[in-house]
Parts: sequence; C-alpha cells; structure tokens
Amino acid sequence: MVIRTLINRGPRLPYPLSIIALGLLVLGGSCAPQPDTRTPAEIATAVAGQVINSVSFEFERVPQEPVQGVEFVDFRRIIGTSGPATAIAVSSIESAYDSSIAFGVSASDQVNIWINDDLAYSWDQPRVPAVPEVGYGMFSFQDSFTVDLRKGSNRVVVEVTTQSDPWIFFLRPLDNRGEPEEGVTFSLASFAPERGGAHWLVQGPIPAQTAVDLMGAIGTAADFGYPWLTPPTEDLWQLKVEHRRRTTNDWHYAHGATMLGMLAVADYLGDERIGDFVKRYCDFTIANYDYFKWQYEVRHAYRGSYHRIFRRSMLDDSGAPALPYLELLRRGEGEQFRPLIEEIDEYVSHQQLRLADGTFARPEPEPYTVWADDLFMSVPFLLRRGQMTGDRAYYDDAARQLIQFTDLLFVAEKGLLKHTWFSQSQERSLAYWGRANGWSVWAMSEALEYLPKDHRDYQQILAYFRRHMEGLVAQQDPTSGMWHQVLDYHDSFEETSCTSMFVLGLARGVRLGWLDEVYREAALRGWDGLRGKVDRDGLVRDITRGTGVGDNLQFYYDRDRFLHDPRGVGSVMLAAVEIAKLQSEAGAK
Repeated sequence: MVIRTLINRGPRLPYPLSIIALGLLVLGGSCAPQPDTRTPAEIATAVAGQVINSVSFEFERVPQEPVQGVEFVDFRRIIGTSGPATAIAVSSIESAYDSSIAFGVSASDQVNIWINDDLAYSWDQPRVPAVPEVGYGMFSFQDSFTVDLRKGSNRVVVEVTTQSDPWIFFLRPLDNRGEPEEGVTFSLASFAPERGGAHWLVQGPIPAQTAVDLMGAIGTAADFGYPWLTPPTEDLWQLKVEHRRRTTNDWHYAHGATMLGMLAVADYLGDERIGDFVKRYCDFTIANYDYFKWQYEVRHAYRGSYHRIFRRSMLDDSGAPALPYLELLRRGEGEQFRPLIEEIDEYVSHQQLRLADGTFARPEPEPYTVWADDLFMSVPFLLRRGQMTGDRAYYDDAARQLIQFTDLLFVAEKGLLKHTWFSQSQERSLAYWGRANGWSVWAMSEALEYLPKDHRDYQQILAYFRRHMEGLVAQQDPTSGMWHQVLDYHDSFEETSCTSMFVLGLARGVRLGWLDEVYREAALRGWDGLRGKVDRDGLVRDITRGTGVGDNLQFYYDRDRFLHDPRGVGSVMLAAVEIAKLQSEAGAK
C-alpha cells in the first residue's frame, strides 16, 4: 500500500519508467549513500594503514640519465688514468631555432670549448667543479658564456686538462631564469647514430692542446687511430616505488609532515605498529645515508633517491623532512639521528637564504622571495630544537619568522595570507592559495603549543592566529564545510590539504583555549566535509599537487589533484586526532 500510494501521488510515468521507479522503491533505497559512521580515530587508523602499505624499503637498479638538462662527463670514470691528463669529449647541440644561447659551465683546472669550430670558452686556472642546486631546477655554475647556435646540429668539443681529481666538466643551456633552455639538447644522432642514446664520445688521455687537430676527424666520427669511448650506461640503486604520487619513502617535506601525523596517531591511540613504522622509516635513512651521499656527490645523481637531503638548498630540503627524526630524538628514542639533525640545524640556522632582517627567503621565482609555505618548513623544527636544547635563540627565531612573514603576507581586509611576497617589487603575489595559508596555520598552532607562554612574542602570535582564523572561517564553504583551492574564489575546487590544516588549527585552538567556543562548529563542519574525502579504505582524495607561484588565478584553478598525495595525508591524520581530542574532552565535561 505504501508503495502504491507514493507512486499514485506523482505524475503518471510511462510504463518502463514506472517499473524502474517501483523497482528502486522495492529495493528500499539501497542505492542511496550510506551515512559515514566512522570515528575520527578509525579514519586516522585507515589513513595510516595506507601510508604503511605504500612504502617499500626495497631497492631496484635504474639507468642513470642526465638531470634537468645538466650534461656532464666524468673522465676518471671512463678513462681511469690517474694524475695529470688531458681528454676531449664531443657531441652535437641540437637547436630548434637560430639563437644566442647562454651556457652554464663548471670544469676542473683548464677547459676549452669549441662550438662549430670556433673557440667559445676558455679557462686556465685551477678550481674544483661544483654545480649546487640553489632552487628547484636552478643550478649554480662557476661560469657562463653565450654563443650563437644555428637551427639544427652544432658540433661541440670540450677539452679538459687536470692536474688531479676531479677530472670532469658540466654544461647546461640556460634560459633567462637560469633554468634549462627548451629546444636545446645534446645528441650523437647527427654524426654517430650507432652509439645509441649516448650523448658524448670521449678521447683520452691525449697530448695537451690536440683537440683542434682532432676536430676534422670528429666530423664524421671516423677512426682517427684513437679509441673513441662512449660513457657507459651506469645503473643507480634507487628506492622501489609502486605508486609515485602516494609513497612516502625518501626525504621530502611532505614525508616529514606525513610522519609527524603518523606519530600523532600512534601517540593518541597507543598503536605501537604505527610508531614502530615511523622508527623504521627514519632508521632506514641513516642505514643507507653513506650510499645515498656517494650517489649524489660522486655519481652526480641529482634526482636520485634521497637527493634532497644532500641538495639542502632550501627549507623544503631541511626543516620539514627532518621533523620525525627530530621528534624521536627529542623523545630520547633516536640518538642515531643526532648527527643528521645537527647538520640540518646548521643549514636552517646559518646557511638558509634570508632577507636583511633575518626573514627566510627563496631565490625563486625572483631573488629573495618570501613564501608562506616556509613557515611550516622552518618553525616546527626551530621550536623542537629550542625545547630539546633549552636555547631560547631557537624560540626567538621561530617567533621572528611568524611575525615577519605575517607582516609581509597578511592582508587585513581579507584576514588571509597571500602566497608570496617579492622583495624586488615590494609587492605580494596574486592569490590567496589554500595550502599556503594552511602551512601557516599549522606552524602558528605549533608555536602557540611549544613557545614558552612568557615569551615576549607569544601574545602577538596569538593575536595573529586569531585574526587569521577569523578570516579563514569567513571563507568556509557554507554547504560542504570545505575550503577552496583559491580561498576567496568559491568556484575553484574544494581542496583537501588546506581544509585539513584549517581543521587541525581550529580544533587545536578551541581545545587549548586560543579560540572561542564559537569556532567549534567551524571545526566540526570542516571535519564533516573532510571525512568525505577519505575513502573507506583510507585513501585521501583531492590533494592538490606541489604548486609554485602563479601569476594568474587560472594557474591555481588548473592544478592537478592526486590520490593520497603526502602533501595532505599527514595533516588529515593530525586533523582527525585533534577532532577526536576535541570531541572526547567535550564529552567529558
């Protein structure tokens, strides 16, 4: 009777549709979504389980390839001669256009470079070649030169004389930002296609200054009476990765955040399995540290496993990935991590790029750019070092960063942070990017928890935190409870990582008394939206990929979103723990 009554009350349906409607009703709405009854603790456990399942501590052999357009020839590894010697390397520069191109060059002792039979570069003073990476894809070379290239093939001959180790050169075509010039590559295809995918032919050792005499024969790669060698294709031992976007092994700021979230879950639940995994993760780094260092420094594997731990040219490579190691050391559970932490400390405290007033900065996209992201990359590390050592200078530096970053990036009318500030123009970037604001919330909440309450800057940081949370709550989506990729543009997609960081900040703020009780509802609505982004098996959806500074909003709108990307997984777990604590304490009252 109920079924008939419901059907008769509506408009009469054509026969096939009537049968469909009746069938759905008879099924009792079984196609309707079931309510999510999982507790925050259950969700956190499921997410942590996915992290554990995604990590392999195994290695695999992979061939080494040139990285980021950086070409190099290590003559010692190819020729093997010790002591003073001269060698040449030959290739072709393939250019997609006629143009003047700049090249970065680093080489040992004495080097001459001919391009299309003209001497393009010469250096005759001893030096140790080095190409440190000073920013993402930005390498610093000892010198540079500019040469006219014709469209198509341009023969290049490099002669290097050395008195001792190393015996090597590096070359890279550069655009006006110091990144690899597009459309300019090295290849042997035009004159030695039989050499396969090799980029260079090598000759040596030879009498000094004979490269000019050899160039005529090089044109056809003919047998000149000398053995032409091809640099061998060498393998590297790399971490085995099943899901590149989901795995958390290796050294990365997002992995540090993920492991910090794992420790929070282990602490809250008393789950030894999760805690033991974090310890194994950290121990694995130390056990293989020497190999990874050799691979980076001797084999020049600039994108090999754990390359960031040795690149160490930005806070992304230092303070944030070190957090789980530092946290275990601080707890007395990781004395083996002390040498690594002290190396990272030296970089963060004394080597990281800063403005004149001490504010952390980056060399990209312009020199001395301040990124909101760097609050999380530095402040939690400094706070833990201060607590562990008792040296208040760490607290002072952390507080200085929070205040000076906020002064540069915070827009009071909106109550939000811009993504970056450019020192050259003294202007802020365009967007209120979600995760940049999230990193700040996470860092500031850590400061309010770890800074001594009598610290001279504590009350100012608390006031900044409250202003920021007020601005963020005003941008919370009223329907879903989520926040958007561009915070003040609600037609941009709902983004998981920033939402989780805001939820953890709100829940922690209410629970510890930094925020009024009225913020509890925003925290819980945010959690209701966030839990819908976590699948039943613990995979987290809609985490935006790593994001540079965009000069238009579309750049942020179009960013890819990945499943279970570590850039958001750690904060999701920590948000779950904070909501669980908030609900537990409310229930106890």
